[in-house]
Amino acid sequence: IYVMTVMGFQFTFYYIASLAPLIGGNLAFGFLIYAIASTVSILVYYAFISIMPRSGGDYVFTSRTLNPIIGFIGNISLGIILLLFAAINGVTIETTALSTLFAYLGVTYNNPGLVQLASTISQPVWIITLGLIWIIGSSIFALRSTRFYLKVQNYMFVIVMIGALSMIVALILTPHVGFVNAFN
Repeated sequence: IYVMTVMGFQFTFYYIASLAPLIGGNLAFGFLIYAIASTVSILVYYAFISIMPRSGGDYVFTSRTLNPIIGFIGNISLGIILLLFAAINGVTIETTALSTLFAYLGVTYNNPGLVQLASTISQPVWIITLGLIWIIGSSIFALRSTRFYLKVQNYMFVIVMIGALSMIVALILTPHVGFVNAFN
């Protein structure tokens, strides 16, 4: 369910948010379509987990309800999709997060080195290199042990929640005029 909801949400958010303004799409309607589809998917998973509580996952559910070949093909497809998503995620992080961050910091602090770094990591060779580093680094956490991976994931969740809560508090405590001035 985690893969279906969290990764599906990220994937949908990246592409709806990035393409909607370019093609004249409706962002709210796109999220509504996704919300309905993911709700149906989550309810199906819930039904399978209720019916077969101690049986594996996608492969077991599909092979026992439809056909073992369909379960195998579905699992292989999921593996390929997850690999593609790792590549897409790596490209997205470099092009929309890191390069934008360095460009913003370079302009804000009048540092041409950071602006140059932003331009450099936007080049295809650096996107591929940093994406591979990202995938290998993520794989190290997953391959070490499940307990270690879950511990790192829990720490990262706490860090992200602290960041999100501090952002919300900052937005609540900042007056509208101060926000507009800082934004401009």
